Amino acid sequence: MKWNKFRLKTTTEAEDIVSSMLADLGIEGVEIEDKIPLTESDKEQMFVDILPEIEADDGVAYLSFYLEEDEDKEKVLANVKKELEEGTLVEVPVGFSFPPREIGFVCRQKDANLDLIVPFFGEE
Repeated sequence: MKWNKFRLKTTTEAEDIVSSMLADLGIEGVEIEDKIPLTESDKEQMFVDILPEIEADDGVAYLSFYLEEDEDKEKVLANVKKELEEGTLVEVPVGFSFPPREIGFVCRQKDANLDLIVPFFGEE
C-alpha cells in the first residue's frame, strides 16, 4: 500500500486543535513535530540510554498526515483548506489550566450551540 504525506505548519498552541479538526474530517493518525520540551513522565517512558537533545521551543509545529494513494486527495485537501480558512475557533474560559500536550476546552464557533457547550458561553 502506498501513502501520500501532507504537512501543515501551525503553532504549538494550535496543534491539538488542528489535529482535532483533521480527525473531524476523517483524517486519523496525525504526526506532530514540535520543540516542546519532554516532561519527566515522557522521559520515564522512553526506552533509550541517551535522551534526544531538543532545541528551544520556537512556537512552530508541523502536523503530518497520510492519505492512501487512491484516495481523492483534491477533495480531502480542499476540505482541510476550507476548514482552516473558515472554521473559527473559540476558546472557552472555564478557569482551568492545562499542562502542555493536553487539550483545553476549545470548540469551533459553528459548534457553540451544542448542548454540552452552551452553558459555558453564558448569556451574551
